[in-house]
Amino acid sequence: MAVAIVATASSGSTAESRPDPERAKAAPLVQVKPAKGLRKLVEPDCALVASNGEAPSALSAAVSSTTIVVVTKTTLATYNKGTCKQTSSGPLRHFTITDAAVVSPRVIHDPVSDRFLLALISGNSASGEQWLSLFQSEDASAINFEGFFTILRNEDGQSVCDEYVANDWDGLTLGQSPDRWFIAADNSYDYVASSTILSFEKGTPMPGRDFQCFNDLAPNVVPPIVLDDPKTAVFIAPEALDGGNKILRYALNISANGPTGDTLSGLRSVRIPRWTAAPAVVQPNHQMLDAGDGRFSGASIQSGRFLWNIHTIAHRVTAKPRAYKLTVSGRRRQPVYTFMPTTVKKGHDDLFNASLAVIPGKKQDRLFFTATRSVRGHRGSVPSMVMLRGRHAFRRARAWSYVTVARSKAPVTGCQSQSDGTCAWSLSTATTIDPTDPTFAWGFNQIATGTPPLGETDWRVQTGRIAQ
Repeated sequence: MAVAIVATASSGSTAESRPDPERAKAAPLVQVKPAKGLRKLVEPDCALVASNGEAPSALSAAVSSTTIVVVTKTTLATYNKGTCKQTSSGPLRHFTITDAAVVSPRVIHDPVSDRFLLALISGNSASGEQWLSLFQSEDASAINFEGFFTILRNEDGQSVCDEYVANDWDGLTLGQSPDRWFIAADNSYDYVASSTILSFEKGTPMPGRDFQCFNDLAPNVVPPIVLDDPKTAVFIAPEALDGGNKILRYALNISANGPTGDTLSGLRSVRIPRWTAAPAVVQPNHQMLDAGDGRFSGASIQSGRFLWNIHTIAHRVTAKPRAYKLTVSGRRRQPVYTFMPTTVKKGHDDLFNASLAVIPGKKQDRLFFTATRSVRGHRGSVPSMVMLRGRHAFRRARAWSYVTVARSKAPVTGCQSQSDGTCAWSLSTATTIDPTDPTFAWGFNQIATGTPPLGETDWRVQTGRIAQ
């Protein structure tokens, strides 16, 4: 298999010659009220993949014209989009070499070809080898996949993107443009963290496709899902985990001659209101759930001159999602807007594990969020899947509401016995616009299910579809 590989390094951010005259101000907390008569095509009890004893779920999901595909740490399953009836299910180890351990499985839908791309990292701890496995579905049904394996690191410690560095790869995120697949991955060597970007050409057959590789980037870089056809795709990363006041940006310039001609450059960072990582979520039973470290857990949405993303951060003593609309160009140093919701009057709910989908507009954007909700001090509160929808113009939130799609059977227990005192909870939900009806969005999350008491491994994946 002939694969062209070029390693390119990019600095984290452009040096500033003078202070930015603009000052990033935090948008006020916006109370989102329950929706009245919100039309849903899929009933709230549309249950999908269940736990195989692992935690957290590491959920990834995508939707085609006919099919839902859900991937967890151990399983890939497909469902009829109209009925949620399962059409196939199988272990992810079938997509690896010699049943190797799976890390960071991810799936994404290509609206141009109406196919899915499955990507995962697998490894052999004994030999030190790692592989990146890529599979493309034959059609929208996702019953059959075709693919190939690419060695990331061999037993001699050589890596596909930097032959002199034996990186450990983790944290895959998938993005795309009309003619490219983008893969961003965290990697580390000798306790030094960084990110790598791979740019693949779309098309079939997949084996032999050229790709471009960019190394030594800031940790936790995520790619965009580009809705139009620009020549530039913008990747972003937080300035640092656990807090900061900047978003770093990289511009991947797409070449007409294929991925081997793609180049990457650093853009000026965006100043945002300072944030810190969210505290652990305290359930009414005083057991705590992990709310993450503040990274962007999903791909950005890029359209025209703008891109959107969301992460979970601290708001006083609670966890809240903060969404951003940023510019693609390097000129503007401030977000176009930020948005932080709450579902209760005094803001004492925890909203975490958030993802977003966007329908961009000339005057206002239509946004959908999926998140996990728990209310502190409310005796009957359990971790619940909620979906929020609303419209947003320049610095103005309008007509926001939320719906509870599904509730856990009971609060999660056994967290105090974990090493860090918290139960693992999936840090990645999924929200996507329906490819056949863009007035609807699908949301995917995990909830605790089974016979109480429920632990961190007692979960299943839930989905819902709501209208704007």
